[in-house]
Amino acid sequence: MPAQAQRSLAVEIAKDYPHPGLLDVGHGVTLMRILVNSAVLADTAGAESVDHADLRAAAADPFCELESAWLQHMSEDHADMVAQLARHLPTRLRGGLVHPLAIDRYGLTLRVESNDGDHDVRLPFPTPADDIQSLSRAVRVLAGCPFLNGLRRI
Repeated sequence: MPAQAQRSLAVEIAKDYPHPGLLDVGHGVTLMRILVNSAVLADTAGAESVDHADLRAAAADPFCELESAWLQHMSEDHADMVAQLARHLPTRLRGGLVHPLAIDRYGLTLRVESNDGDHDVRLPFPTPADDIQSLSRAVRVLAGCPFLNGLRRI
């Protein structure tokens, strides 16, 4: 893509998603355009083909921009919460070192580091979380703290 076209596209992108890195396009930074013709969604339950139109129409997870900070906060400030969540791990994995790995509106993934390798375990929420309050509630309920702040088990 020519440099002028890259800069024009960067301006269009910045209207919806302003990012300081877009200012460098054409000045040592190249903007790439990727055309996706097919996609496969895979998790521990298997893999399934996703239509590219459905993929384009899908909304981003509401917590994608907060995920890294949220996981770091859990690791550094709430080891007790991580330990509570680890009670959901299969018995054979409970002796390993546990870290929060991923979080989205549907659940939390823990990474277990053990002598026989690393294992990722997905802990689904009872219902999808739509905002920070419902995400916080879902994690606390999953950790077994349903009565904090007037919460009830769902």
